[in-house]
Amino acid sequence: MLHHDHLANYARALLLRRLRAQGRDVEHSRLWQVNAADLKARSLIRFEPRYICEKCNNGDGRGKDPNYRGRVSRMYPKSFSMNPQELLQVSRGSCWDTAASRIWRSARHEHRRRRLAISWWVQSIIEAEATC
Repeated sequence: MLHHDHLANYARALLLRRLRAQGRDVEHSRLWQVNAADLKARSLIRFEPRYICEKCNNGDGRGKDPNYRGRVSRMYPKSFSMNPQELLQVSRGSCWDTAASRIWRSARHEHRRRRLAISWWVQSIIEAEATC
């Protein structure tokens, strides 16, 4: 399965949401196609898409599921994705919750920084296109 950083999904959804708020949602596909590669160039995603096994790919979803093992909230946001090396750590360990929690704690500040940078990036795209 192709595993990717869900910050890219977050960026695409944010671009659509902001364009829609301005009544410009028809521009979404074109703007995304033109600008999506910029996410990597600006280091806004943690890792390149990579083929991994289905079990590892699904290992990431447990932390995003608010109902996993009786949880009442997500361990981490939907926009966070473990990289392939981190997925190996949680899939091989005996305690998924402990390993995943450690990974999220070490990544959360950087994740928040990237989400904020994506917000600015999306706004710059919209403003630049409005002036053309």
